[in-house]
Amino acid sequence: MSCSNMQDIQKSENIITNPDEIVKEIAIQKLGTSYAVKPNANKDFSLVFHNLKKKMDMIIPDVQFFVYDNKKQKIILEDYLQVGTVDWISDNEIMVIKRLKQKDGTYKPLSYKFNVQTQKKE
Repeated sequence: MSCSNMQDIQKSENIITNPDEIVKEIAIQKLGTSYAVKPNANKDFSLVFHNLKKKMDMIIPDVQFFVYDNKKQKIILEDYLQVGTVDWISDNEIMVIKRLKQKDGTYKPLSYKFNVQTQKKE
């Protein structure tokens, strides 16, 4: 079962209303039990991520993540990063860096910023 907002969680027998518990429930369903949560400074949004196994030839692991809007109680961004990183760079923005493997075996870095207020990528 995939839950992306509070309404989905409330359909189950146990209604969860605590925002931290909602994020935890969604994280377990999407990422398993090995995940981390980084709220922004004002705790309106949570960056929830799971570092996957490292590739043999790479120091940086793959990362699966989502950003949760704690006020609107919904996921506003999800992504899977091949050999990547994600973190807050301000109270309203995350920086996402992923590397795509090229035909010659090298990795090309691609990045974007995501503004949680406007919900737009730059």
